[in-house]
Amino acid sequence: MADSLKIDDDELNVQLAQLERVGALEQGLDCSARGTVEVGRREPEREEERRLFRELFYQHHRARPNVRMQLDFQQLHEQHGYDPDKLEQQLIEWSLDRLVTFFSSRRLRRVRLLKRVAPADTLLKESTRWTWWQQRRLQTMIDYATSESDCRRVIIGRHFGDEEVYCAGRDVMACDVCSAQAAHGRVWPTTW
Repeated sequence: MADSLKIDDDELNVQLAQLERVGALEQGLDCSARGTVEVGRREPEREEERRLFRELFYQHHRARPNVRMQLDFQQLHEQHGYDPDKLEQQLIEWSLDRLVTFFSSRRLRRVRLLKRVAPADTLLKESTRWTWWQQRRLQTMIDYATSESDCRRVIIGRHFGDEEVYCAGRDVMACDVCSAQAAHGRVWPTTW
């Protein structure tokens, strides 16, 4: 989707989150579209699972032990009726049991459109809120990296809304700012 819109994945994530916040769409869990599987030498113990295992790997794909093969979940659904979600879950379980090694190589988003048009005023508020949050985050990083007078713990605490407590007077390793201040004989208060 990001490629067809000519935007990067991060920007797409932001846009989808904003559309979800204004009630225009709903995001579901992502799912595998393709994956690679390497079949081991053992098979599942339960008969029903063993039947599925043999059908999937030996009948449909002629798999050989320790040879990687690619699965296309949509193709398996269309040709053999496998439910992509159930199949992915089964492959994960078999991986955990060390019967196969499964890697999802392509994932798909699930988005349910709730409205064809997003309310412009609400979307503008969300976009403004996001911009403010990004600027605040960037400024916090700049403050942290460039401050020569504020305790690093205080800067971090302020950003996360935690109690702003200096290094001094606590049984912790002092940050670079506080240790430099202590070397010059200056002592910070223990709270902000």
